[in-house]
Amino acid sequence: QNAQLERRNEQLSHLNEEKNNLIKILAHDLRTPINQVQGLAQLLLIENPTFGAEQKDSINRIIDSSIRLNTMIGKILDVDAIEGNRINMQLEAIDMNVLTKRVVSSFERIAAKKDIQLTFTSASGPMVVKGDMLYMTEIIENLISNAIKFSEWNKKVMIALGACDVNVQLKVQDEGPGL
Repeated sequence: QNAQLERRNEQLSHLNEEKNNLIKILAHDLRTPINQVQGLAQLLLIENPTFGAEQKDSINRIIDSSIRLNTMIGKILDVDAIEGNRINMQLEAIDMNVLTKRVVSSFERIAAKKDIQLTFTSASGPMVVKGDMLYMTEIIENLISNAIKFSEWNKKVMIALGACDVNVQLKVQDEGPGL
């Protein structure tokens, strides 16, 4: 039985090593097209100074998303942190009012396509937390994206930020079917 466990352990170690190699290859291969998208978007801005504010905003969002994707890939490549069950976070002071407002505004056009009314009620005072900007952005984007995705046409998605004891509370409420 010990010999079987040792063989199985060797197999699992080998599979884990293959998985890590695959992750490294995929992450590396993803960086090239993401960098190309970012570069082409920057080129569009440079070569077309007559673009309107909405077009420039869309292109800048493409650039920002490309930068965030590259940052995510960098975190994926930190295999040591993953295997050590540690998350590689860059802790910094984050004003949740500013971050949430920025994320909400990035979804306004998507919501408008389904005639969804997107509202944000900010906290009355500063709501500063210590966290990783990338992860906090991803969390808020996922909540809002899912609320829009699972809402019917002509509904509301309400986002509210407030205090709950000593914690910051973010509420995303939609009129979708629920779980």
